[in-house]
Amino acid sequence: PDGSVVATSQKVFRVFDGSELANFEPFMSANGVALGPLAFTADGKYLARIAFSGPSVLVDTQTWQIVSKYSLPIGELTRVAFSPDGRQLVTGDATGVLRLWTTDPFQPIAVLGKHKMAVQAVAFSPDGTVLASGGAERLVRMWDIETGRLLRSLRGHTHDIRAIVYTPDGQTLATASEDRTIRLWNGKTGEPVKLLFTRYDHSVCSLSLSPDGLMLARGSHNKDIKIW
Repeated sequence: PDGSVVATSQKVFRVFDGSELANFEPFMSANGVALGPLAFTADGKYLARIAFSGPSVLVDTQTWQIVSKYSLPIGELTRVAFSPDGRQLVTGDATGVLRLWTTDPFQPIAVLGKHKMAVQAVAFSPDGTVLASGGAERLVRMWDIETGRLLRSLRGHTHDIRAIVYTPDGQTLATASEDRTIRLWNGKTGEPVKLLFTRYDHSVCSLSLSPDGLMLARGSHNKDIKIW
């Protein structure tokens, strides 16, 4: 989160000189684990490396040692996001299931909700009370973290949803899709706010907000980045 480290599913690097801090490849290869998504806690103390199959791991970023691991018996995990306080995380899988995990101990504790198709994006609200999720179903769903209740479903995208981010104040939710659009929604009510669309854009595959929430960057399959 402080911009000093970049992590991939296989390795972790220091940004300023490119030196390697950790290498997960021997562990993954030895256990036959397919590589999957990852996420840092907000304070940067832990990194979760979620496996498509086999054990998912929690890594201490001070020592870069695996401190805990857990294997789900079924379900290809496709997305992961930590809660703002780092005490919980949510995973989405290829069958549409959203699971709520604790980090201590590192294990799933409940099924939060379910989409009809694969989950491809998840994001916690800044206050940690709501989860927004989307994917092949083409709907953005908002869930109450405490109860698992579906709060609302947001319709508008016409293809798979690939990325979801909240602004730091929680007032706006941005979603990106393979339909070549980015949609902005009211983060509290789910009402549509704005449509960002470029005629010659390719499918949008990633989103990132500046720390102050004033700039939004998107990556697409045509290998360029645009900033609003």
